Amino acid sequence: AAAAARGASASRSGAPAVAGAARLARAAAGAPGRPIAAATAERLTGIVAASWRRSLCASAASPEQTMESMLRESLGATHVVVVDISGGCGSMYRVEVVSPQFEGVSMVKQHRMVNAVLSSHIADMHGLTINTLTPAQHAKKAGAA
Repeated sequence: AAAAARGASASRSGAPAVAGAARLARAAAGAPGRPIAAATAERLTGIVAASWRRSLCASAASPEQTMESMLRESLGATHVVVVDISGGCGSMYRVEVVSPQFEGVSMVKQHRMVNAVLSSHIADMHGLTINTLTPAQHAKKAGAA
């Protein structure tokens, strides 16, 4: 069953891989013609779909590059650093953003602005550390270093 699951997850089209998850679950349960518990089917479908998404995204921009681009475009950021601090698994990130849009805005609102831009990525994260600065604050920090 594990070999069959690996074969299904290597599929490049999501529909056959996801549709095959229920068949894989029935085969793994040893009851080829019987329906399986909905929770088991959902879990396997999620695993197969996640594997399929990872294989498609392997050639695309990294999550760090994608988030950096989103922050630059949405906030007019002049400096953005996005670092995976989870050891490479992509569950925790540290983000530093410098934007003129932060002038006169409280730190809480600045962080909410960043959260709003990254909301689609935050759902898949375990943690996010945000550091926001105005251009003047960033220049002062760079001068002190």
